[in-house]
Amino acid sequence: MKRFAITTMALLASMALAALAFASPNGFVEKEDGPSVSVASNQTVLYHYIPSGECYDAWTGGVKLRNAGSPTGGTITVPALVAVGQANAQLIWVILDDTVPPATETFNGTPLVRIPIGPVTASPCWPQTSAFAYRADVTGLVVPGVNTLSGFPDTGVSFAGSNTEGASLVVAYATNGVDKELILTVGNDLLIGSTASLGLAPVGVPGTGAELVFIGADGQAAPDEVYWNGVSLAGTDAWLGIDQGPGIGYWDTMEFGVTIGGLNLAESTCISDCINWVATLLKVKSGGCQTVGVEENTWGGVKKLFR
Repeated sequence: MKRFAITTMALLASMALAALAFASPNGFVEKEDGPSVSVASNQTVLYHYIPSGECYDAWTGGVKLRNAGSPTGGTITVPALVAVGQANAQLIWVILDDTVPPATETFNGTPLVRIPIGPVTASPCWPQTSAFAYRADVTGLVVPGVNTLSGFPDTGVSFAGSNTEGASLVVAYATNGVDKELILTVGNDLLIGSTASLGLAPVGVPGTGAELVFIGADGQAAPDEVYWNGVSLAGTDAWLGIDQGPGIGYWDTMEFGVTIGGLNLAESTCISDCINWVATLLKVKSGGCQTVGVEENTWGGVKKLFR
């Protein structure tokens, strides 16, 4: 069975931000066509699939979890085509707490092996001191229809102890549709009166249509924006915390239609909101799908489809 090879990442969970200054909204200057001040995102490439006719696409779905129980949980419904054709599946989530909570999370009854992504940041404007971002490889565990998340640390109330903001599932899968170039990045960018910029490097032809997905925690009704190549994608309040699920709303899995070319730059800015931006997926449309099988030794070797 073909497998996606995942890029080796530096696990920076031991790094903590000791303090964070709040920027005054009055001191933040915006241009009409995009944010004016930015720092480099700490997200790194988890995988980069370069199309060769094998026909892969990616699907995302999220669930808000905060305060839905103690511990908390929810469900993500996955289309049958996605589950049956899964080649790589990653679950991504964020926990607010003062210290690392015990690992009690399960996916469809299987205990999750936490992999920290990005640095441990300060909390996005909540009393807890830290925001811990994780992923888990759930390839082979995704089922058609309802997928159940259980045991995620949460006290059931805000402001005290553990709060799991939400979780998103990213599934790369085989399909008989259009083959797409796929780039998934993960990290933990804390945005408070600031902007983070993430440069992506698709090999597709400039001018080609694509889908861009932002995943992150703690969106609320407050000024913030997301951009592609300097163009705002969702107005002045993009992060709203409106993924489905039983929890109160502090989690977003947002997808937008874009065109590749130029800097291929994804950005998010927060003026008075507080966000942990933890993952980004770019899906670039390519050609059709070949009808003959690809030899096993070309999957991660000669073609280096995922690097």
